[in-house]
Amino acid sequence: MVAPDLVIHRIHATDTVLLQQFLEAAGNSLETFRYFASRPLTVITNHLVTIILSENGTPIGYGHLDKDGETVWLGIAVKEQLKGRGFGRSIMQYLVAAADELQLQQIMLTVDKTNIGAIALYQQFGFVEAGMINEQSVKMIRKSNHAR
Repeated sequence: MVAPDLVIHRIHATDTVLLQQFLEAAGNSLETFRYFASRPLTVITNHLVTIILSENGTPIGYGHLDKDGETVWLGIAVKEQLKGRGFGRSIMQYLVAAADELQLQQIMLTVDKTNIGAIALYQQFGFVEAGMINEQSVKMIRKSNHAR
C-alpha cells in the first residue's frame, strides 16, 4: 500500500522529466542499477510499464517491465539515501500486480549477488535464482501463478 504522500506515476517516452529528475538524484543507487548507463531515456518506448514513485512531488524511485523479444525484464531503483524504508516494496507490488494483470507467464531480473537486501525483497515476491549472468550478477525469475 502506498502512503498518501507517495504517488506512482506511469510515464511514457514523451514525458521523461520525472525520470530525468530521479536519475539526477539517485546517487549511488546507479552503481547497482546500471540500466540507463548504456541506454537513452527513450528506451522506455519499449516498456510495457514504466513508473516513477514520488514523495511529496519529488521522484524517489523508478520501476519498469521491459519487453525484450520474448523476455520481460523487471527493474527497480530507489534513491540511495531512502533505501530500507519500504519504497522498493511499493514499486515491486505495483510491477508484480501489473505483470499479473498483463498475464505475463514469467518476468526476469538481474541483481548484483552482493545486494542481499534486494535479493531478499525479490524472493518475497516469488523470484527464484536462475543462474549467474556474470561474476557479479545473478539472474532471477518469477513465473506467474497460472504458469507454475
